[in-house]
Amino acid sequence: MPLMTLSEFIAYHKAQGAAQSGQLCPLCKRRYQAHGERYRIGDQEVCESCYFDGLGELVEAHPIGGGRRRA
Repeated sequence: MPLMTLSEFIAYHKAQGAAQSGQLCPLCKRRYQAHGERYRIGDQEVCESCYFDGLGELVEAHPIGGGRRRA
């Protein structure tokens, strides 16, 4: 660990503790909102924002009804 000030050291260890207790989203590293929903992607719990961003990317990659023709 590089040399840091006392305030940086405290902030670093608070962030590490929050991450270990599941208070930070593993994808975006932002703190979960107090009443925010948590969603599962595989075996990870992620925040609402990351979940819906990932879902939107899937829908864009595989649109529903895309490529069908009606005769």
